[in-house]
Amino acid sequence: MANHEILFSPCQWEVLHEHVGAYFTTNNITVDSFWEGHVLESNHYKMLAADQFAGYFAINKSSTITLFHVFTPYANQAQELFARVKKYESVTNAMVPLKQISSEKGCQVLSGCWYYNHNSKKSMESAGAYSKTRLIRFYF
Repeated sequence: MANHEILFSPCQWEVLHEHVGAYFTTNNITVDSFWEGHVLESNHYKMLAADQFAGYFAINKSSTITLFHVFTPYANQAQELFARVKKYESVTNAMVPLKQISSEKGCQVLSGCWYYNHNSKKSMESAGAYSKTRLIRFYF
């Protein structure tokens, strides 16, 4: 399968539960309650490639990857995706509180980045910013 841009989207455990269960059953994996507790307490994400479910991951306490799986058609991108996941939660956790604090103080949050900075665009999107259009600065 050709490489597609894979986006991360927060989701509830219920979205992933069946996929994780099927993976464990297929691979005869036994789960202990300690690990299961950490996964259930984690932030859960799905990976999407052109609106197709490409995999999932979970991060506990903003630092520990407790679950990571890429579906077979996207396996050739797994290493790059794992590197992105390692950085993902720390960037999101830095931006979301700033957005919340600004809103509490009555400020409207407008974030932006240079049009060619794709990593910045992805960070903004992961924190809930809208980036389908770009901000333009006019000088008079």
